[in-house]
Amino acid sequence: MNAVMFDDEILTGGSLLELIRALKENGANEIYAGITHGILSENAVQRIADSELNELVITNTVPLPPEKRNDKITVLSVAELFAEAIKRIHQGESLSDIFNLKKDIKVEKF
Repeated sequence: MNAVMFDDEILTGGSLLELIRALKENGANEIYAGITHGILSENAVQRIADSELNELVITNTVPLPPEKRNDKITVLSVAELFAEAIKRIHQGESLSDIFNLKKDIKVEKF
């Protein structure tokens, strides 16, 4: 059994690490987390690196300096999505079309 979890932000990683421990104790093999805002303060990056989390995917809504990056953290850019939203608002177009999964908006991995 694998686990995928989502949350809006991660600050110190304490809650995430507790959840990882609980999932492992209950039989999870691989654990992945998707977080919108990766603040990653204090020693969160090291705690994640030392944890049994397979991958943490965050967006670049909060800049993550190079020294805080490791093999378990993937940063995705929201630049093109935000640019498309701003353009649509400016031109009076629908924003809901952005969320159509068939829409070809690129997601960049840093």
